[in-house]
Amino acid sequence: MNAREISEQNEKLILCERACFCTNTAGRKISEPESELRTCYQRDR
Repeated sequence: MNAREISEQNEKLILCERACFCTNTAGRKISEPESELRTCYQRDR
């Protein structure tokens, strides 16, 4: 399990059930390979 997957699991434990989880996004218009470190919401920072 890499750092991104750990962050995604922690989101489900910490955030409200109505939160926008990074695992439930519609994605990007142009797909990119997933980072091992950053979630999809952290990528543009």
